[in-house]
Amino acid sequence: MVPEAGLVWRGFHHAWRYNHRLNRLASYLAWTGGDWECVHAAASGTGPDTAQFCDLYTLIEDPDVAFQSVTEPFEVTGDENVSHTVSRTLTIDLESELQGRDTIEVVLNGFDIAAASDADKLQKLHLSVGEPTESADGTSLDVPVEVTFQGDCGTPECREDGVDYGVDVRYLVVAGDDSTVRSGSTVSAGSDYTWDRSQEPDHKADGLARASITDPDRWTGDSVENALGFTELQVDLTKTGDPALIAAVGELADHAEGMHFLELDASIESITADNGTLDAAFLLFYKNWERGMKQLVPPDFLQTITDFIPDDTESAIRNDPDLSWTDVIDASILAHRSAGRADIDATARLLQFDDPERFHHNAVPGDVDWEGENADPNSDDAVQRTLIE
Repeated sequence: MVPEAGLVWRGFHHAWRYNHRLNRLASYLAWTGGDWECVHAAASGTGPDTAQFCDLYTLIEDPDVAFQSVTEPFEVTGDENVSHTVSRTLTIDLESELQGRDTIEVVLNGFDIAAASDADKLQKLHLSVGEPTESADGTSLDVPVEVTFQGDCGTPECREDGVDYGVDVRYLVVAGDDSTVRSGSTVSAGSDYTWDRSQEPDHKADGLARASITDPDRWTGDSVENALGFTELQVDLTKTGDPALIAAVGELADHAEGMHFLELDASIESITADNGTLDAAFLLFYKNWERGMKQLVPPDFLQTITDFIPDDTESAIRNDPDLSWTDVIDASILAHRSAGRADIDATARLLQFDDPERFHHNAVPGDVDWEGENADPNSDDAVQRTLIE
């Protein structure tokens, strides 16, 4: 059963109160067979916290346009601090309503990444979907898809070496006749900035990126509605300094290349037509720290932190068996600042609809309360689902 309306994912905003490893992060649109759901998931590693989020989407309903939701699982395993890429051709068996159409396109409709063992610190996450190729009989599509992940930990809360993550990627197939839907050109935007341990990065100055959509054949007129769907999202994070952590926990942290994350935004904020041009605004932003976050670490958690540190790590780091972790760990270390660089890029495809019955851009805000303590990130407690009508 295909949906009467389609939901195109426009990305997300996600922010913890203090920074964490990546145990789980999800933002996607799910067709359940009878309803659309907007889903967000959040799980930190050791520390309990509350995540604030907002997921963005565009709703399109037109009897002459058909939509199909597809999910593809990926597994990313291997060494820490190494980029791991999984590429494949995804074959999509088309529902009958999408077969034999003039126009057919595939865009990203969100993702769900969760640690299968120890959570690591995010260094790199790339998602992409390429141009679809229709089979000779028009009943299926072959689509190149790719996921890249890199993570590292190297600090005491990690009990295992290596990365082990599952990544479920959502895709949306859009199909229709040339008179009702048009697949246009792509538009790309990016942010590339650095920060240190005294100056926070800024959303507008560092993360807001604008781009004009160059498409000489695009439709114009009052009946035309414009949407953008992601075809590629790339998040690259590099730590450039973390002297506070190194001083506290010694040589081990000196080799930790990953950073805890406080906030990550990857969204298409707006698409506007003005004086014959079509402009898009993206928010592509990562933040490792902000002032005052260490005051938000629960005091009772500081008393139990040693329960989550391997027994053999104390002497291995300090080479001093008489030194307790409670002597060196406080809120400044659990919510420490790193200097670094973020390079975040996005590509989106223009999708145009002529006089649809329903069309609007919308957002779903919410929060996730997470217990921490390395709890299972795949539990229902990590997930918020919102029905979209």
